[in-house]
Amino acid sequence: MGTVARFRDNQTQQPFSREEKAKLAQTISPEVVLDGRPGACLIKKGRPDDPEALVREYEFIASLPAELKWAFPRVWGLQTEGDTAQYRMDKVPLPTLAEAILGSPGKNLPSKLDAERALDHLRPILNFVVHDLHPSKVSPMTPDFLDRAVFQKYENAQADRLAFIQTKLAAKNGVDREERSCLADYRALLEAGEVMVDGMMCENAAAILQRIKASPSLCKMLTPPRLYHVHGDLSFNNVLINVEDVANFTLIDPKPLLGGGDMAKDFASLLFPCQGGFALFTRDYFDVEVDREGGLLRVEIDLWGNEPKAVLRKYAEGKGSGGVFEEVQILDGTERGALDEISQQLPTLIREILNGSQAEEDDTWLMRAELHQAVSLCSLLLAHLEESPECAVACHAMGLKLLTQWWEKYSDLR
Repeated sequence: MGTVARFRDNQTQQPFSREEKAKLAQTISPEVVLDGRPGACLIKKGRPDDPEALVREYEFIASLPAELKWAFPRVWGLQTEGDTAQYRMDKVPLPTLAEAILGSPGKNLPSKLDAERALDHLRPILNFVVHDLHPSKVSPMTPDFLDRAVFQKYENAQADRLAFIQTKLAAKNGVDREERSCLADYRALLEAGEVMVDGMMCENAAAILQRIKASPSLCKMLTPPRLYHVHGDLSFNNVLINVEDVANFTLIDPKPLLGGGDMAKDFASLLFPCQGGFALFTRDYFDVEVDREGGLLRVEIDLWGNEPKAVLRKYAEGKGSGGVFEEVQILDGTERGALDEISQQLPTLIREILNGSQAEEDDTWLMRAELHQAVSLCSLLLAHLEESPECAVACHAMGLKLLTQWWEKYSDLR
């Protein structure tokens, strides 16, 4: 009989407490029982174009010190062969922080979290990340870190996307008219020298990044004092919370960097669901219009949440199942306000938690987080473009807007 991992359904019973999770994390079994059903685990598969990313994710969680494992799902059974990789992990039936703020009828949540309650949940998460996770593995800065983490990241992402778009647009079958139009819009965004986004004139991202790279003073300020054991993708979508217990959370889907990362990247991942609208983009709570007529590319983004809306969301029941279920999501107008308030309060909360930490003397973390935020939106995984070209267009346009704002804010420091 395998270990009984009682992460119970929050519609009927309370999930494990933090203490129970910590005890359970010390045991690994290939036979897992969840909610009284054998084998109720997830099989996570890597992308064929980058199976090593999943291996790094697995090794990040598996190699955590014993005292930190409670904050992540258990993982086991890593398998790699050729361009495939997969592992098994506990299924934790709790809502993400994004679902708790924006609502999700399928999770039977009592109510949506307002900004105050969301920040109450974020405080222990940040305390864990800053005081426990980050300092669990500290590395000296490497000379090429900034280039790898920012400049090469953008360059590689754009090269991959342009190649993907060229292949898709050249295909005679399998691409409908709407998808072709979105892909052409995205290519235009990548190649345009200037873009008007929501009335703001934005320069091409590559041009701004090149100016940053050419400034020794900016590069010095953008280079973190040291590298930490960062999660790498600490967005609202990757934090599972127990709405009844702020100290009981689970972090999922880490994206670690080899040799360590900038702690500001984790802060950026928490900031840009609000400021960059990422929490709304990934849930299709937006409209985007692109005008390619005339000599200037214009993009208008409408982030929902200002007015009540009923949104029909569709989900696959499971890979290969062929089934789809639908969920009507009601936006009552409070969600956008909550995200805006969180984005205003979060930097103050981060500063407070950094006090007394190893990174207390780091005075450029916000500057770095804001740049990571903008570059991340301009360098989304290829999967986002494959799954929703419209979302990729909105994210890149918002990234251009944030990058332009960053340059206007910090360019005098050159």
